[in-house]
Amino acid sequence: MSINLTTPEYAPKPHEVPPRRLRRPPVTVEAVSHALDELSREGRPQTIENIVARVGGSKSTVLRHLESLRGGSQPSAQEEPLGISPQVLRAITSDVGRLVKERTVELEGLLSEAQSALKVLTKECEELQASELETDELVEILRTALSEQTGANRALQDELRSKDEQLVASRSSAEDARRALAVCEANLRASEERLQSVADEGDQLRLEAEVARQRIANLEAERASLLERLAEARQALSHSEGDTRQLIEKLLASGSQAHDSKKKS
Repeated sequence: MSINLTTPEYAPKPHEVPPRRLRRPPVTVEAVSHALDELSREGRPQTIENIVARVGGSKSTVLRHLESLRGGSQPSAQEEPLGISPQVLRAITSDVGRLVKERTVELEGLLSEAQSALKVLTKECEELQASELETDELVEILRTALSEQTGANRALQDELRSKDEQLVASRSSAEDARRALAVCEANLRASEERLQSVADEGDQLRLEAEVARQRIANLEAERASLLERLAEARQALSHSEGDTRQLIEKLLASGSQAHDSKKKS
């Protein structure tokens, strides 16, 4: 449920100054080093969570300071050497592995959704193509019927002219000729109406075919976009795995060097 802060109930009172939020100081390398010393003296695990609980900040900031401490200069004889215990390295490796698994699951989910959408669009494209073929066949049938009807109309017109000639040649059969003429005219009107109806149906079918072609073009564009997103997701997954593998190898190598250095000192 949303709350409207502009209502009188939640609006600030006159002459009332809202309290300012105090910003926590940034986490420094010295604070992280001090937290490591305290955890070591207390006998507690030197994990990133325990360090964040003491100094605040984010895990990425603490991890960056730990790498800075691990890659710093050699300590002097009067100073206590700063090192990272294997527990910290295991915790870092565990956190990195967990982040990699979470990112991998997320990318796999996006990949699965893209593949499902691609299957649906492919199926719709196939159905529209089948419908377009049926429409083309129906238009061809109508064209054939229109051609046949045009030939029939021409035959009727020829018959009408013949009846007119018979009327001129024989006045005695004028009544019969007029009746035949009426029949021919009725047939002609019916044929013209049918011809117009067929032409209208053909125009409607052509319009529907054009709409279907446009829809197929849109679906093809969406399909190409989904294929591009699928390729980007696969590339992002490949880069994420490579970067994570390099980070783990770097951390393990740095931890081994720090451990060997501590043994020598």
